[in-house]
Amino acid sequence: EPGGDTDLLAHGFNPAFGPDGTRVAVIHPAGVAVVGLDGEELHDIDSGNHIGNVVGAAWSPDGDRLAVEVAVGATEHRVLLVDAEAGSLDDGTELVAPTGRWWGQPVFRADGSLLVAEHAVGQDEADATTEEGSVVRAVSPDGRPGETVDLGGLAPRRLAADRSGRWVLVAAPAGRLVVIGPDGAVTDVPVAATDERPLVDVAW
Repeated sequence: EPGGDTDLLAHGFNPAFGPDGTRVAVIHPAGVAVVGLDGEELHDIDSGNHIGNVVGAAWSPDGDRLAVEVAVGATEHRVLLVDAEAGSLDDGTELVAPTGRWWGQPVFRADGSLLVAEHAVGQDEADATTEEGSVVRAVSPDGRPGETVDLGGLAPRRLAADRSGRWVLVAAPAGRLVVIGPDGAVTDVPVAATDERPLVDVAW
């Protein structure tokens, strides 16, 4: 509760809480630590032979899988699907983006499919524009690229799904925030972001 005691769960960043609320995936320099909310480290998923830095992870709604984002450089990331009980990213499957594109900010939908932010290779997500082809793309549970989501001309920077996978927040440039609903409808969410106080991240 606010103002109460705090407990150190793990050293790392970008924590992602599991759908049942009992586990959290924490990013660290060598991979992903999966810990219980009691602070017990359940296991570690090391980065294996993958070149780059792990920068984020998202849970599937059933808690069985993680989508892990690895930054190969500032302008190219990769997304891997791995069993939540795996010991290494080498045990996972890399999702292959279309030629000349890269995927980041993976989130799961309720049916086990994913949404990703798609950018051109060489383009930093911080400078994402629709003119450069930045879009939100659906990806099937087995990793096949699907349709893009029409955001009304907005380019995605950050994606965040609720625990059910039914609702997805998308942060876009100029302080814009939209939500993608269960039926795929896109709705604007009013926010008080400005150039001096930009919208930099979102979470449920």
